[in-house]
Amino acid sequence: MASDAEIKPASKGTAKLIIWGGLGIFLLGIVIWNYVTFAGGLWSADASSPDCIKTKGIVTDIHAASGSRKTKETYFLSFEYKVDGETYDEKEQVTYTIYNRTRLGDEVEICYMRDHHGRAAVIGNDIRGEHAFLVVIADIAVIVVIVMLIRAWLKRRRKLTIDN
Repeated sequence: MASDAEIKPASKGTAKLIIWGGLGIFLLGIVIWNYVTFAGGLWSADASSPDCIKTKGIVTDIHAASGSRKTKETYFLSFEYKVDGETYDEKEQVTYTIYNRTRLGDEVEICYMRDHHGRAAVIGNDIRGEHAFLVVIADIAVIVVIVMLIRAWLKRRRKLTIDN
């Protein structure tokens, strides 16, 4: 049933705000993905930091998660550790080497952050940059798309300026 109310299109200002806001959120996602891939992430401990305190953790779960037929397996290790009488549980993506040599109940050398006891990392787990190739390709694709959009916008703007 048709309504008598007429739907009006968004104004040019609103459309620009939506487009640029969406692009900004997308770029923020890319920045976070880069940070997580190359710098270890916001939510894990940095084993090379002087604020990372070494201790032992007990492995509570270890498993591999396979993707589609074309992607390789991803390995995860869950461990439990105590700081000042409080027990913390952590789950971390690990390399195949750590996955292969670790069993349930094993002690693993970890470190936790001095100011954030709930953030811990397995020492020797060099997972940083494992997906670097995909991140770099995605970064290049995003840059190319942004350049193409800016060129098209400038071309359209020049054409409108010349026509007026």
